[in-house]
Amino acid sequence: MSEEELRGLIEASTAAIRGEITDFRRHFDVVAERFDTKFDLLAQGILNLDEKMDRNHASIGEEMRQGFADTHDLIKFAYNLARQKG
Repeated sequence: MSEEELRGLIEASTAAIRGEITDFRRHFDVVAERFDTKFDLLAQGILNLDEKMDRNHASIGEEMRQGFADTHDLIKFAYNLARQKG
């Protein structure tokens, strides 16, 4: 094999490898874009869940405060009723 044939073979192999690298890069970019989309959806879902948990926390807190206030009022009423009978 002559030097020119060898150079031609190397250049052809190099061009083929570059083509494969370009295809691989294109495929990688598509996969990376899909991951970005899925991560964005996941982040949005986590934010929605966090907001829902905050609303539930506030609702439970309000229910507890109202329950304590009702219990306190009932105790005061029972105490006043007992004082009136006594």
